[in-house]
Amino acid sequence: MVIIIIGMMILFTSRDFHSIFLNSLPPNGVITISFMVIGAFMLFTGIISFLKLAARDKEFYTDLITRIESDIPLIKNIILTEKEIELSNKIKPLIEYSNKWQKEHEYRLMKNEEVIQIIQDVISEIRERKR
Repeated sequence: MVIIIIGMMILFTSRDFHSIFLNSLPPNGVITISFMVIGAFMLFTGIISFLKLAARDKEFYTDLITRIESDIPLIKNIILTEKEIELSNKIKPLIEYSNKWQKEHEYRLMKNEEVIQIIQDVISEIRERKR
């Protein structure tokens, strides 16, 4: 939040806010344009980090969604997208590991005797637990 506030202060207190569209003349032209870029970057970085925090913290996420549910659907969509990205980043290594394991361990059909033996083992374990 502090980064967002600093970015907004730098962005909105730049001397020539309209310098994006008009040429800024010396002595303050380069400085104004530089501060506008820095301020916009800090504002954008702060918003993205805020949304990532909202995607990670479940309690904060539910509180934020209830407050902005009717006001800003764009932020809600960004948070959901960020949550999906974080989830896919957590799942991707598991899928890669599963694919690697499947390649290493070839699939083979079990014989009827093996299936019968496994079923008997399961039934015997269930009976033992009931006792």
